[in-house]
Amino acid sequence: MDDIGKKATRALWPVFFSERGSAADRQGIDGWMKGSTFQLKTDVEIARTGNLYYEVQEKDKGHPLQPWRRSPSAAILYIFISRSLALLVPKRVLLEVAKGAPFEPNPTSRGYLIPIRTLQEGTGYYGVQLPRRTKEALAKYLEPLQGSLV
Repeated sequence: MDDIGKKATRALWPVFFSERGSAADRQGIDGWMKGSTFQLKTDVEIARTGNLYYEVQEKDKGHPLQPWRRSPSAAILYIFISRSLALLVPKRVLLEVAKGAPFEPNPTSRGYLIPIRTLQEGTGYYGVQLPRRTKEALAKYLEPLQGSLV
């Protein structure tokens, strides 16, 4: 979770963030929105590819021989922030659409690539276009990270 993603999230929704390293953070809870837990994902590729990456397994960067572990997430909601788009998706919706999505491994995580178009209106999915100033700030921050983000 990065500061730009946090700022964009705060600008869009009434949220409270958990402390880094706290018990909530270790459970994959980045914060709370109206009593519901959420996990924040900043992903530069969402707008370009039209896909979300829903991570289910992980390992530490630089430790290729480390065994895979389940990605912790006791979150009820997921917030995905991209250069120009912010998505709020209930975990139950991600679990449902992941059933038909391709499984995508990479060196530090494994998960499902979910086309945004498969998210149905009325399921709790909510997308917003980010304001120009937020887009510009995200672009500046995310440009050097483009190769390292899923």
